[in-house]
Amino acid sequence: MDPPATDAAGRSEGGGEEAKEVVITCFAEFASEANLNGDDGGGDAGREYRRGKREDELKRRWISSVLGMAGREVDAGVVDPADGFYYRSVYPSMTRPGISATYKGDGCKEEPYAMLQIFDIKVLPFTLDVTRPVEVYGIIAVRDDVDEYRRNYLFNRSRENPVIITPAYDSLPLMSPTRGMSMWEACLIETDIRIKVQGEDAARDLTMVDGCVDIQEHRCGYDSHFKNRIDGELGAVLTHSMVIQAAVEATIQLEFRRLPAAAAGGGDFRVRMTGYTRARPSDHHHHPDNTYVFAGDGRELHEIVVLAAGELEHRFVAAVRLGDTLELSFMEEGREPLEFLSARHDREVKPYRFQNGALVLVQVSCVAGGGGEEAKAVTTCFAEFAREANLDVDDGGGDDEEEREYQRAKWEDELKRQ
Repeated sequence: MDPPATDAAGRSEGGGEEAKEVVITCFAEFASEANLNGDDGGGDAGREYRRGKREDELKRRWISSVLGMAGREVDAGVVDPADGFYYRSVYPSMTRPGISATYKGDGCKEEPYAMLQIFDIKVLPFTLDVTRPVEVYGIIAVRDDVDEYRRNYLFNRSRENPVIITPAYDSLPLMSPTRGMSMWEACLIETDIRIKVQGEDAARDLTMVDGCVDIQEHRCGYDSHFKNRIDGELGAVLTHSMVIQAAVEATIQLEFRRLPAAAAGGGDFRVRMTGYTRARPSDHHHHPDNTYVFAGDGRELHEIVVLAAGELEHRFVAAVRLGDTLELSFMEEGREPLEFLSARHDREVKPYRFQNGALVLVQVSCVAGGGGEEAKAVTTCFAEFAREANLDVDDGGGDDEEEREYQRAKWEDELKRQ
């Protein structure tokens, strides 16, 4: 469990004693104290090699302190960060010359900045009989500087709820992250995957991969798909990702206004949802299209099960390149997807009527820099704008509640564009 949040002085939010040690979550600050560029007494020959080794050692110490702050114990049950299997840096090979990170200083992130998007994670167990299914469980989480390097889970399964991996299907069912994954500082991917051994004794289970990698923005190729690999003694984890250079955090919310007759009579309504991004025509040859699976095959939420009308508690988060169009599809044959243009700070609502008569309002909120006061100000501004239009007055469309809600959503969308 992650510890309670602390203020700038290192005290917990609920008061109490000061923390024993202030953990530096910025590696650049951590490394500056070690004076990596100072004279190491070894002469000019091999200076860069020795500096690289010292930097790698500092990274191990830094990650150990960050993980300790964020609640992960380093003990006999977890591979020590000093172990060669535990930590390494990932520098994707497609790095483009002339592209570097732009820092505004003081943690200011009002403009779009680099974000990590993970599309798929596969596991490769090293077992004697590769034809037999393997049950795996554990966690995969991303840690970034937005929330003091606390875990943002992508996979989280207990021993009682393992995933079956076969030669034909080796992808983990991923969760939607709770927020976008920042690349403002080094982004850590923490992995702890165990192989379940039959029986009740968890101590007999095997550790397939237990390690941590960091992806550094200033050494990454932007807007290109890449794969990295985290190796362990009994397997490997392969991650398919992209670092989007100028990204916004897109949050998708669903409000079901009308359910089909079968669900209204006590049944349930099951929905799948995928997303696609389409680059601007002028940039299409430079930036690839992306595919997001929010609820469907290969995801923890295989289907959205709607039991009653109202707003769905579950939200979906994706990193989308600024200016790209996010297309959302409910996977109904012959139906066109809903299109949302990503912007710095915007909220757009569109209605979608299913073939069985159900009606859902789809809201996509785009925020640059992870939100904040500016996003709140924009929302308040629109609320005032919408009040002046009096959305809830009689629109002359009759008393049909379904049609009224549909027309209101269309009117609100038009107000948004204005």
